[in-house]
Amino acid sequence: MSELPSRRSLDLSVLFSMLALILGAWVASVSLGRQSLWLDESYTWFFVRLPWNSLLPSARIDAVNPPLYYALVKAFVGSSAPTEIALRLPSVLFHVAGTAAAMAIGATVAGRPGRITAAWVWALHPMAVWYARDARPYAAAAALAAVTMAFFLRAERGARPAAWVDDAGDSFPLRAHPPHHRFHGRPRALE
Repeated sequence: MSELPSRRSLDLSVLFSMLALILGAWVASVSLGRQSLWLDESYTWFFVRLPWNSLLPSARIDAVNPPLYYALVKAFVGSSAPTEIALRLPSVLFHVAGTAAAMAIGATVAGRPGRITAAWVWALHPMAVWYARDARPYAAAAALAAVTMAFFLRAERGARPAAWVDDAGDSFPLRAHPPHHRFHGRPRALE
């Protein structure tokens, strides 16, 4: 008689998903300070150096990007001098958040294989990594789009809003043993 694996045993899909998060964060953060800021990143440098009471009114100069990004980077950098690494690190964190959201999308659409595939594709995709190394809001926009899509897919499948966060936690790789109530079959959105 064979024994069922312990609930505490490490699921390989969780391990592969965690590896994708860690490797994605490392690939995005390696050599962050090697190159100086390029022209587009200098906007972030400029706005982060402003006092708080001037930040939002002055952000109208850069009418393309939302001022919330500059406020987030300013809060992250704090009162220290904004270095290349400090200005680019929030984008790395958004890249990791985007990878986690992609994992939730993959798990919703295709279960464990989808979670693993989505994690690796997002974590190592050249454009995602490029945006993660910029002191610009591109990685934040991509992560926000992925989080929005993950919530949309949860809602489309009939989950109530309170269950969205709980279900997203089920597909997050730091969970010791994800439940086995994954969607199986063809997603309705693809029919």
